[in-house]
Amino acid sequence: MIRIIAMIALALASLACETKQEEAVPAYIDSLIGNWQLVEPSSPYVVTLRIGERNERGFALSGSAPVNTYSGSVADPGLIFTSELYPFRVRDLANTEIAGPADAMQFEQSYFVNLRAAYRYELTNQNRLRLYYRGAPDGVYVYERK
Repeated sequence: MIRIIAMIALALASLACETKQEEAVPAYIDSLIGNWQLVEPSSPYVVTLRIGERNERGFALSGSAPVNTYSGSVADPGLIFTSELYPFRVRDLANTEIAGPADAMQFEQSYFVNLRAAYRYELTNQNRLRLYYRGAPDGVYVYERK
Protein backbone atom coordinates (compact mmCIF):
# COMPACT_ATOMS: atom_id res chain seq x y z
CA MET A 1 0.00 0.00 0.00
CA ILE A 2 2.80 2.40 0.88
CA ARG A 3 4.51 1.56 -2.41
CA ILE A 4 1.35 2.47 -4.40
CA ILE A 5 0.97 5.76 -2.55
CA ALA A 6 4.64 6.58 -3.16
CA MET A 7 4.27 5.82 -6.89
CA ILE A 8 1.17 8.02 -7.15
CA ALA A 9 2.95 10.86 -5.29
CA LEU A 10 5.95 10.53 -7.60
CA ALA A 11 3.72 10.62 -10.70
CA LEU A 12 1.87 13.71 -9.43
CA ALA A 13 5.15 15.44 -8.58
CA SER A 14 6.52 14.84 -12.07
CA LEU A 15 3.33 16.23 -13.61
CA ALA A 16 3.58 19.34 -11.46
CA CYS A 17 7.18 19.92 -12.57
CA GLU A 18 6.39 19.79 -16.29
CA THR A 19 6.79 23.18 -17.91
CA LYS A 20 4.08 24.32 -20.22
CA GLN A 21 5.23 24.63 -23.83
CA GLU A 22 5.32 28.21 -25.05
CA GLU A 23 2.53 28.91 -27.54
CA ALA A 24 1.08 31.98 -29.19
CA VAL A 25 -2.25 33.11 -27.76
CA PRO A 26 -4.86 35.39 -29.34
CA ALA A 27 -4.16 38.97 -28.28
CA TYR A 28 -5.33 42.38 -29.39
CA ILE A 29 -2.62 45.01 -29.62
CA ASP A 30 -3.97 46.63 -26.43
CA SER A 31 -2.53 43.57 -24.62
CA LEU A 32 0.96 44.73 -25.58
CA ILE A 33 0.74 48.01 -23.69
CA GLY A 34 3.54 48.10 -21.15
CA ASN A 35 7.28 47.70 -20.78
CA TRP A 36 9.26 44.94 -22.45
CA GLN A 37 12.91 43.86 -22.49
CA LEU A 38 14.63 42.09 -25.37
CA VAL A 39 15.69 38.54 -24.45
CA GLU A 40 16.24 36.97 -27.90
CA PRO A 41 18.49 37.17 -29.70
CA SER A 42 20.73 37.20 -26.66
CA SER A 43 22.85 40.29 -26.36
CA PRO A 44 25.23 41.85 -23.85
CA TYR A 45 23.12 45.02 -24.14
CA VAL A 46 19.91 46.01 -22.40
CA VAL A 47 17.27 46.84 -25.02
CA THR A 48 13.81 47.94 -23.97
CA LEU A 49 10.53 48.53 -25.75
CA ARG A 50 7.57 50.45 -24.36
CA ILE A 51 4.18 50.39 -26.01
CA GLY A 52 1.98 53.15 -24.69
CA GLU A 53 -1.68 53.98 -24.81
CA ARG A 54 -3.58 54.58 -28.02
CA ASN A 55 -3.15 58.05 -29.50
CA GLU A 56 -4.06 59.78 -32.77
CA ARG A 57 -1.22 57.95 -34.62
CA GLY A 58 -1.96 54.47 -33.23
CA PHE A 59 0.00 53.49 -30.13
CA ALA A 60 3.01 55.30 -28.68
CA LEU A 61 6.31 53.42 -29.00
CA SER A 62 9.57 54.16 -27.20
CA GLY A 63 12.54 52.43 -25.67
CA SER A 64 16.26 52.27 -25.24
CA ALA A 65 18.85 50.56 -27.40
CA PRO A 66 22.46 49.90 -26.36
CA VAL A 67 23.44 53.58 -26.64
CA ASN A 68 20.46 55.69 -27.77
CA THR A 69 16.79 56.03 -26.99
CA TYR A 70 14.06 55.90 -29.62
CA SER A 71 10.41 56.78 -30.14
CA GLY A 72 7.71 56.45 -32.74
CA SER A 73 4.32 54.83 -33.01
CA VAL A 74 2.71 51.52 -33.87
CA ALA A 75 -0.04 51.82 -36.46
CA ASP A 76 -3.53 50.88 -35.34
CA PRO A 77 -3.97 47.32 -36.69
CA GLY A 78 -7.50 48.16 -37.79
CA LEU A 79 -6.04 50.58 -40.33
CA ILE A 80 -3.48 48.19 -41.82
CA PHE A 81 -4.58 46.37 -44.95
CA THR A 82 -2.80 43.02 -44.87
CA SER A 83 -3.50 39.31 -44.65
CA GLU A 84 -1.48 39.03 -41.43
CA LEU A 85 -3.55 38.01 -38.41
CA TYR A 86 -1.76 40.30 -35.92
CA PRO A 87 -0.14 43.06 -38.01
CA PHE A 88 2.48 45.31 -36.48
CA ARG A 89 3.80 48.42 -38.26
CA VAL A 90 6.26 50.87 -36.76
CA ARG A 91 5.87 54.43 -37.98
CA ASP A 92 8.02 57.55 -37.66
CA LEU A 93 10.81 55.85 -35.70
CA ALA A 94 13.36 58.40 -34.52
CA ASN A 95 16.33 58.04 -32.21
CA THR A 96 18.87 60.14 -30.41
CA GLU A 97 22.29 60.26 -32.02
CA ILE A 98 24.83 59.72 -29.27
CA ALA A 99 28.07 57.98 -30.27
CA GLY A 100 29.15 54.82 -28.49
CA PRO A 101 31.39 51.78 -28.84
CA ALA A 102 31.48 50.40 -32.39
CA ASP A 103 29.98 47.00 -31.50
CA ALA A 104 27.13 48.60 -29.56
CA MET A 105 26.42 51.00 -32.42
CA GLN A 106 26.40 48.16 -34.95
CA PHE A 107 23.95 46.14 -32.84
CA GLU A 108 21.79 49.24 -32.36
CA GLN A 109 21.62 50.12 -36.05
CA SER A 110 20.65 46.55 -36.89
CA TYR A 111 17.98 46.68 -34.18
CA PHE A 112 16.50 49.91 -35.57
CA VAL A 113 16.45 48.58 -39.15
CA ASN A 114 14.72 45.38 -38.05
CA LEU A 115 12.26 47.19 -35.78
CA ARG A 116 11.23 49.36 -38.73
CA ALA A 117 10.70 46.14 -40.74
CA ALA A 118 8.44 44.49 -38.12
CA TYR A 119 5.23 43.21 -39.70
CA ARG A 120 3.57 40.85 -37.20
CA TYR A 121 3.37 40.22 -33.46
CA GLU A 122 2.49 37.32 -31.22
CA LEU A 123 1.89 37.22 -27.48
CA THR A 124 2.71 33.88 -25.85
CA ASN A 125 1.26 32.02 -22.90
CA GLN A 126 4.61 32.69 -21.17
CA ASN A 127 3.92 36.47 -21.39
CA ARG A 128 6.50 37.03 -24.11
CA LEU A 129 6.12 39.27 -27.11
CA ARG A 130 7.45 38.10 -30.47
CA LEU A 131 8.00 40.72 -33.18
CA TYR A 132 8.61 39.23 -36.62
CA TYR A 133 10.55 41.32 -39.11
CA ARG A 134 11.51 41.07 -42.75
CA GLY A 135 15.15 41.58 -43.51
CA ALA A 136 18.26 39.90 -44.72
CA PRO A 137 17.60 37.42 -43.18
CA ASP A 138 14.05 37.52 -41.76
CA GLY A 139 13.93 37.14 -38.01
CA VAL A 140 12.12 37.56 -34.74
CA TYR A 141 12.76 39.61 -31.62
CA VAL A 142 11.50 38.13 -28.36
CA TYR A 143 10.75 40.38 -25.40
CA GLU A 144 9.67 39.66 -21.83
CA ARG A 145 7.26 41.91 -19.97
CA LYS A 146 8.90 43.98 -17.24
